[in-house]
Amino acid sequence: TVLWYHQFPLWNPWTCGGQVYLANPQSLVATPTFPLALLFGTALGCKLTLVAYYFCAFDGMHRLARSYDVSVPSSILAAILFGTGGWLALHFAEGHCTFFGAALFPYAMYFYRRACDHGAGAQRPSQEVGVTTPPVGRRLPSRTRWEWCIPLGFIAAWIVGDGGTSTPPMCMVILATLAAIDCVERRSARPLVPLAAAAAVAFAVGAVRVLPALEFAVDHPRHLFETDANYPWTMIRNAYWWKGIEPVRGKRYWFHEYGWRLPFLTIPLWLWALRVRKALTVWIFAAVGAAIVAGSAWPYGPWWLLHHLPIFRDLRVPSRYQVMLAIAVPLLCAMALDDLRARSFWKKPLTVLVIVLCAVDGLAFEPKPVQQPRPP
Repeated sequence: TVLWYHQFPLWNPWTCGGQVYLANPQSLVATPTFPLALLFGTALGCKLTLVAYYFCAFDGMHRLARSYDVSVPSSILAAILFGTGGWLALHFAEGHCTFFGAALFPYAMYFYRRACDHGAGAQRPSQEVGVTTPPVGRRLPSRTRWEWCIPLGFIAAWIVGDGGTSTPPMCMVILATLAAIDCVERRSARPLVPLAAAAAVAFAVGAVRVLPALEFAVDHPRHLFETDANYPWTMIRNAYWWKGIEPVRGKRYWFHEYGWRLPFLTIPLWLWALRVRKALTVWIFAAVGAAIVAGSAWPYGPWWLLHHLPIFRDLRVPSRYQVMLAIAVPLLCAMALDDLRARSFWKKPLTVLVIVLCAVDGLAFEPKPVQQPRPP
């Protein structure tokens, strides 16, 4: 449409007998990566798009870990764990192109934390490397750094532009969780201000995409009442279960909706993080994600509450919110590694060994689809 007919892609005649395209929640034209397909063609352009999103996943998680006062080597570990993790790999391999926006979640969290002035004089260093504690008898600062609301709004508009009906609500839940934790910690509602400012920026930047999609959603609501039940032990199993895109016995969906595989070495690391004091807020974040993933296993729980909100009422597959665990566990492992490095005489060999083993284990996971038998 753009190259051959020099028209804006408002309509797609090739699917379902013809349907809207720009207004379709699953279209990908309103993103910074769309020019890659125009410049290099569909096949190469899509491959370069994957490269771009994986770069964002690695770089975003590294910056997010640094905002938690994690050292550079441990931040590299966090980036490796998220970038090579099974949550992204399974969804991308299955063909969930509208889940590209999940690779941008660490950026959204990072920009929010910078907008709330995290790490800018709010904390003082402790005796341990990479561990900080708030000043005794003082509240954390509540000033807003407005310049960081602009990139946060741009990232939010990008995630909406990536399409889908899952990733934008996921990002909203992630940022709302961070803001709620900050509100309690600071005893102030001021952490909500950057979210409001970023929402205004996102709406202004993405109006050409948001307004048609909203009109389409209002005119064609989808009423879904699907749900699922997940338990804590299955969430942990799904993080270390080496399975591809295949059915799961006794479950409604295939494994790409449940898996978020991590290297086996992360098990002792996130357990060690239980003793790291500054990891408390990350544990709370992970607990909120696990509570949502529980779905119908927790009657009248967070999943039930979300379904009573306008944007969330038609969502399905609560296990997709394991992306919050896929973000939290790498942060916990990075904090644990910092704590171990502070206690170990063999600091450099330990760091190199952990990073190399996790990188090899993460890259070894290849979520191949199961070959279905051909009909006779």
